[in-house]
Amino acid sequence: MEKSLSFNRSQQGVTLIELAIVVAILAIVSSVAVPAFSHFFERQRISNQVNTIYSTLMLAQSEAYKMNTTVRLCPSSLSVDTDLADIQCATSIANKVDWSKGWILWADKDLGGYKDVDGEAEILRVFQAEEGVEVIWNNNVQPQYKANGLGAQAGSFFICSESGLYDKRLVVNVVGRPYVVDHPDGCTND
Repeated sequence: MEKSLSFNRSQQGVTLIELAIVVAILAIVSSVAVPAFSHFFERQRISNQVNTIYSTLMLAQSEAYKMNTTVRLCPSSLSVDTDLADIQCATSIANKVDWSKGWILWADKDLGGYKDVDGEAEILRVFQAEEGVEVIWNNNVQPQYKANGLGAQAGSFFICSESGLYDKRLVVNVVGRPYVVDHPDGCTND
């Protein structure tokens, strides 16, 4: 009894032409998908940064009220050492300081503004910024909340993507309430 070496059509594999067509289709789909994914990740980084800053402001407001003292935000790019012995985060900081390296939330218990000479300041939390996102505060006075929970300084954070396509503006109004708006002009314009 001899077995036949013939195959049914359903048992055969794919032809080289069919395989080439599938590879070409995959190449076309992936060339469209990769840029879409990079834009997705860029939008996600902006969204994460906006949410982190918003949460920081809400935490600052609640801590100011809870601790019955002024709570301030300071960009960590202004070299604050961890024991607060030499905070370079003056109440009046340079306009458009880059916050892209992160920021520090601290309680100014002696209301000294920036220098802790008597040990009455406390770092509440240190925040890291998202990679590839530019963050700028547009006012020359740092964001802060007074002991009654109200904001002491209005201004805006500009949160900008590397491509400039997904820029947001987080506005802090005069009573300290933050809200987010699209900002198509980027971080270079107010």
